[in-house]
Order: sequence, then structure tokens, then C-alpha cells
Amino acid sequence: MFNSKRKKEAIIKKFMSSEEFARFSETPTTIDRNKVKICFIDDEGYSSLDKLTALGYKNITVKYEFNDLEEFSDFDVIFCDIQGIGKNIYPKYQGYDVAVELKKKFPSCIVFIYTGKDLSQYPPLPNGIKYISKQTTMKDIVAILDNSCEYLWNPIVAWKMIENDLRSKNTPNKYIAYLEDRFFTSIANNRNEVSESYFSANLNTFNDVKYFITTAIAIVDIILRFQGR
Repeated sequence: MFNSKRKKEAIIKKFMSSEEFARFSETPTTIDRNKVKICFIDDEGYSSLDKLTALGYKNITVKYEFNDLEEFSDFDVIFCDIQGIGKNIYPKYQGYDVAVELKKKFPSCIVFIYTGKDLSQYPPLPNGIKYISKQTTMKDIVAILDNSCEYLWNPIVAWKMIENDLRSKNTPNKYIAYLEDRFFTSIANNRNEVSESYFSANLNTFNDVKYFITTAIAIVDIILRFQGR
């Protein structure tokens, strides 16, 4: 099991050059923005597409409507407008409910409520869903994206996020250590070795943490994709 930063670094160094490993330090890393798959869901489209692509985020899809949430399974980041989106499925809160359901269905996906509307008439945003106003400058949007997406390619940052979630549910240390072992071993071996089976068989509170285990499985797949391994 892992009990120190040094052990985490050792297993990652097994499959990285010193130059590659430098990208996984505790300092901010440089993202290959073109690899991030982004979707804007807005019945009015996205007028700043050219500006965002010019800054390196070029893998962008704009959807004016949709029929099924599965249409969003391949995206790393989703910006969802509130009004006019999903009104036939979620007539009360429309795009707000779409964003909530997307985060439930794809827990590793970064989901933003992206609107110019006042959110005071909506329920508080659940954990994991962020808000960006349509009045936000492009410079700030790119900075938010860079910061939010770091866990997609940095396993140390990703693990911190998962560990914090597990500790928030008072998960026993031995189960956190086991998942940490499987998480970093998966990355070192270039195959996903994280599974729900161990936790479902041994952890009485599995239902409380299943969401986070599923997230860990998905994040390993994403990190391996970003590294091209």
C-alpha cells in the first residue's frame, strides 16, 4: 500500500522519463488543450467558439438539443445552459437538471452550469458542478478550464481529489490505501486495475462511496488516454 508521496512518485517513475515525470509534480502543469473534449449545450449555440479554439481548446462540439444523455459519454467537459435545454425531459429546472443528471451519470466529467441567468430561483448546486457566467471573459474561462482539467492528466492531483471524497464519507484507511494502490498501479501498468468488486464484497458502506469508486475507474481511463498509453 502507499503511505507516502515518495512511494507514489516511485511507481509513476517506473514508466516515465524524468521529463515526463516533471509534469506530475506538485506545481501547475501544462495541458495539451487540444486533447480535452468539450461540449457546449445551448439552444442558442456558442458565439465565442472561434476565440476558444484560437486559445488551444479546439476539440469542441456544440449541441443545440439532445435526445439521450448517452450522447455526452465521450466528453471531458460539458458547459450546460439552463433555459431551453432539456425542457421536454426536465420541464421544471430544464438545463439545471440536465447538468445534475450528467454529473450523476458521468462522474469523471467536468460539468459547468453556463448561463447568464440568476441562479437564485434554482436549488443550490450539488458538489461537483461548477458555475460560469456567460459574462465571464475568455481569459478567465481558459484559466478556469486549465485549473479544472488538471486532474485529467495528472494522477497525483486526481488521486488527491478522490481521496478527499472518500475521507468525507469516513471511509476506513485500509480501503483508501487499497484503492490508492490499484489507482497508481493501473497507471504504471497501462491498464485499468481498479474494480468495484473488492469494495462491494468487503466494505459495509459501499453504497455511500460507490460513486467515488466509479469516478476513480473512469479517471484512470482518462489519464491513460491523455498520456497515449
